[in-house]
Amino acid sequence: VTAEADWVADYRSASATIGRDVRVELVGGGEVVGTCTDVSVDGALLLACAEGTVTVTVGDVHHLRSTG
Repeated sequence: VTAEADWVADYRSASATIGRDVRVELVGGGEVVGTCTDVSVDGALLLACAEGTVTVTVGDVHHLRSTG
């Protein structure tokens, strides 16, 4: 097991964002809304959105409250 794999596994297990609905305010304007499904080995968030999977490398992440 590489140090990189250890880092990603540790991050995934400690993440309060993976599995949550989020809104990301993107640098330069705009936003992405979706469910955070994972984090890549380079630290990007992977979001499941209406448009498909979106990779977010920079932005302000806001956890959304459940409506149910």
